[in-house]
Amino acid sequence: VFDPELYIRWLQYGVFQPVYRPHAQEHIAPEPVFHSDEVINTLRPWLELRYRLLPYNYTLAYQHSQSGIPLMRPLFFLDEQNPALRDEANSYLWGDAFLVAPVTEPGVTSWPVNLPQGIWFDFFSGERLEGGQVLQRPVTIDTIPVLVKAGSFIPMTDSLQRTADYQGKALTLHYYADQSVAASQYSLFEDDGVTPDSVAKGQYELLHFAATTKDNKLTLNFSREGGEYQGKPSSRDFTLVLHNQRGKARKIYLDGRYIPIVAQPQRFTRGENIAWYDKANKQLKIKLPLTAETKQLRLHY
Repeated sequence: VFDPELYIRWLQYGVFQPVYRPHAQEHIAPEPVFHSDEVINTLRPWLELRYRLLPYNYTLAYQHSQSGIPLMRPLFFLDEQNPALRDEANSYLWGDAFLVAPVTEPGVTSWPVNLPQGIWFDFFSGERLEGGQVLQRPVTIDTIPVLVKAGSFIPMTDSLQRTADYQGKALTLHYYADQSVAASQYSLFEDDGVTPDSVAKGQYELLHFAATTKDNKLTLNFSREGGEYQGKPSSRDFTLVLHNQRGKARKIYLDGRYIPIVAQPQRFTRGENIAWYDKANKQLKIKLPLTAETKQLRLHY
């Protein structure tokens, strides 16, 4: 018997797994398109999220190929001396940034999350949470608990129809800023997506991002390493989304050049080298071209 809720929960959980592929039986189709409108509409944003996370997930695969570190990681990776985390079997880390707690019971309206020490953010609502405790997080059929560690970088792309459509030209980088994290860094891996030994051949690029917070200033430094590869963009359409922004910055400078903050989201959408403060979501969004010459972004609060 087909269980729509179980099927939805399985595919929500699957977004944060190495292989995203539903299985079924002879009388039950695996693909969402063959099920009800409710199932399709509930899962559509999750399928889109999987594609939008392609830069993040591809970098996880690169990290695994270089060091052996798994894509899915136990919570005790954050604190090996904590017995509660060693015994935690109902949630896990997806890379360095995400904590995922799959919902495995039917009809629930909340779900427990064993949150490690530190500051965390609800990925969907942006709510700031204190770690070091077990929290009951509200859930609906549309959500499972997905949390982001303060100081994390999450690169994302626009929605895609298939993996082969990814080009790396447009990149959105989310940074979860917090006063509890003085410094943070992240490296994004890019290559042509088909050459199996691209690293050995030097046909790849690592984009390095480093953030420091001090004296009411947030500084982000950009650097890169690697060589050339087929389809490598000379310039990326880059959008930086700073989370947990309780007020807009007073001034923004890109390599010494002033970046204006506009009041209308329509102007932000049309422009470049421009910023907009989304007060409702406590996000500061900055659009700029990311090239080899892009070195530093400074924000004064």
